[in-house]
Amino acid sequence: MQFNYRGRDKEGNLKTGTIEASSKGAAILKLQDMELYVTSLQEENVPFYKSKINLPQKISQIEIVVFSRQLAIMLQSKITVVESLKIISKQITNESFREKIEEITDNVEGGVPLSRAFRKHSDVFSPFYVSMMESGEASGKLAESLDYLATQLEKNYEFRKKMIGAVTYPAFIIVVFSAVLTFLFLFVVPELVEMLEDFDAEIPFLTRVVISVSSFLQSWWWMVVLGLFFLVSAFLRFIKTRDGKELFDTYILKIPILGFLFKKIYLSYFAESMAILMESGLSIVKALDITEKVVGNAIYQDIVREIKKEVKGGKDISFVLERYPDYFPGLFIQMVVAGERSGEMSFSLKNAAKFYKEDVERSLESYVKLTEPILIILLGGLVGSLVLSILLPIYNIGLAM
Repeated sequence: MQFNYRGRDKEGNLKTGTIEASSKGAAILKLQDMELYVTSLQEENVPFYKSKINLPQKISQIEIVVFSRQLAIMLQSKITVVESLKIISKQITNESFREKIEEITDNVEGGVPLSRAFRKHSDVFSPFYVSMMESGEASGKLAESLDYLATQLEKNYEFRKKMIGAVTYPAFIIVVFSAVLTFLFLFVVPELVEMLEDFDAEIPFLTRVVISVSSFLQSWWWMVVLGLFFLVSAFLRFIKTRDGKELFDTYILKIPILGFLFKKIYLSYFAESMAILMESGLSIVKALDITEKVVGNAIYQDIVREIKKEVKGGKDISFVLERYPDYFPGLFIQMVVAGERSGEMSFSLKNAAKFYKEDVERSLESYVKLTEPILIILLGGLVGSLVLSILLPIYNIGLAM
């Protein structure tokens, strides 16, 4: 955006001109960097055909990780919060993210506490993130809290990257085989039908099934595409509702093999969030309140809500966990009990989180090793059956001749 400005320099001389910035706040920051005292700032009316179309950019997890690490390093180097934010914002290439950091900078410069300025952007910075920052402000150890937060974010990012990597190859295999099948049904099978009609050959049952599927896809492929599109759209919209999320989160934990894996993932999230928040000085109730928002599964959120209620009434966390053996295994509960008895709850939970994260990584490796040959056999058998359905009538024609 273009802004027309009026201002005065250090000597009091009037300065006017135009400056380009992503927002009004960003324009003010740029003019202040030029050592100008702004007296007037108006957005310039640009004809629509000259205006730039800025599509909102998604802010990735790695961008938040890098930002957090840079801010921690600068604060440890005794650079002020405002100056650190200004320096970092100039290096951010994602315009949406840069605008948010510039708004945070404006707020902090205006006297708003850093954690409160970050809380205004809850779509980017989670309650966990803001609470860690709030704890650092309260204890006077903001740089240390941010450094610890950046480290945990990096670990979580690597953990999620491993999970995504585990499903990438199987997904690639499915896509490739689907493309092969589509090609055979749409282009190879129709040629086979024409040849069979010319020879008036007997068509085996398997070949008739394949021809029927091919004919349907040729005539109604657009309906199949639209149907899949609407089914996926309806599913995504449904799981965004409260009832849909609860139903999805319930059944995802019941899937054979994968259900156990997801339970371990949520256990690690629960344990790690609680450990970090309690270690930073937050009370158990406050830590539970934040963990409820970040644990990621509706079933576990309900359990955390119940734990919070019982803890307020004077009960131990393990007292509630023992009611849910399907979601919290005996080993996990014993680690919590040990932490409660020793007074080292955060230490015990941190060990639990480490154990289950490593267990998930081992399970993912086994899952990938097991999935690859199964997928190849199943999809290879499907393609082989299709090829056989094509070759059988050709073989019969050869025998007849």
